[in-house]
Amino acid sequence: MKVKLQSQKINAKSGKMPYNGLVDCLKKSIRKEGFVKLWVGFPMYYLRIAPHVMSHLIILDWFNRKDA
Repeated sequence: MKVKLQSQKINAKSGKMPYNGLVDCLKKSIRKEGFVKLWVGFPMYYLRIAPHVMSHLIILDWFNRKDA
């Protein structure tokens, strides 16, 4: 929703913006593209964040060992 709101341009015919705010953008996007399309960027986010989370959890586990 953030990207759609930031990249919207004034409609040449009506002279208005396509979205009036976050809720309007959400409603129109679901109606036009479908509910599943809201997660279009999730796979790339997961691939980017997964190595960081795994290393973070491994380091935390290492610091919290009982035998250390």
